[in-house]
Amino acid sequence: REHRLERRGHALSEEIEVAESPIGRAGVGPEARLGVARRDGERLARLPGEPGSVEFMKAYAEAHERFEHPAKVYQEDITVPDSFKEMAVAYEMSPEFKALSGKTRKLYGWCLNILKRQAVLGSENRRGIRRNHILAIRDGAADTPAKANSLVKTVRLVYRWGITRGWADSNPADFTGTDVRPLKIGEHKPWPEPSIQKFLSEGREDLRLVVAVGLYTGQRIGDCLKMGWGDISDGSITVKQEKTRKDLGIPLHRDLKILFDSITKKSTRILTAQTGRVWTYTNFCDQFMAERIRLGLQEFVFHGLRKNAVIRLLDAGCSVKEVGSITGQSDEMVLYYARLMEQKSLAKTAMAKLEKWGPKA
Repeated sequence: REHRLERRGHALSEEIEVAESPIGRAGVGPEARLGVARRDGERLARLPGEPGSVEFMKAYAEAHERFEHPAKVYQEDITVPDSFKEMAVAYEMSPEFKALSGKTRKLYGWCLNILKRQAVLGSENRRGIRRNHILAIRDGAADTPAKANSLVKTVRLVYRWGITRGWADSNPADFTGTDVRPLKIGEHKPWPEPSIQKFLSEGREDLRLVVAVGLYTGQRIGDCLKMGWGDISDGSITVKQEKTRKDLGIPLHRDLKILFDSITKKSTRILTAQTGRVWTYTNFCDQFMAERIRLGLQEFVFHGLRKNAVIRLLDAGCSVKEVGSITGQSDEMVLYYARLMEQKSLAKTAMAKLEKWGPKA
């Protein structure tokens, strides 16, 4: 649902748009509200907090002030010479940053926006930044380990880029040789086979097809959603992985080919929403979460299906190289799963032998 509050003046139309989601923006909580301030259709700012709250209205007032007085200089717009922020701004303008995949560039850009607002990184001499400063930033975000690790990784990346160009002399975010390790985060676990079958039999049709593509190709969700009819030729589909830039030619599994043949083409993209529109990453994630909640499968995520694809290929007797040729993963990553499967297989054999041999307790 959307609600709009409008005000007009100076030949401009200004509005606040509040979109409400029944499952929340990240699929948690009963309801989430996302406010966006716009002027003449142009987005001004995202508005945090509950609509009408002090936090919400303060953010709106700041967005309004910026567009009423665009020449005014705000504190966060100032770049202090010799600061980390100065180096970060230069990195964002570099060919190296622009060459990153869209999703990776968006993640680093998000992290940099947070880092540039940190007092020590925004105002202190970057050559004086020490490991304790970086750890303080990481620990301040420890409640969200993935975010904390990403912030450290981004600082390390920018310093590494800056050192080769004379912007810095050492890297305070490089903890090699120390006891500092990335914070532990949950691992995306593979789906149990009964859960896969439940989704494929009871899930929404447009979402079932995306799941099937993930299972039969072993690709990340972003790469699955971008697959087009024009990518299919001679019984294979061509995939250019966004993250790794690898070009893969993946033969279509017979069951996936049957599914593709049954689809009524609504777009140049293979996968579309039930409305016929092309999936966006955010829209798919929201819809996929809602459907998993409905089916009681919210603990599993799409990336887990990539692991299922690897496990299925290994179970079928594929070599490490053969699995990697489908999924685009390194030998080391495929070997990791192979070792896990080998351990489980050996453990079953060992226990069976023990039960056959040993006396009862």
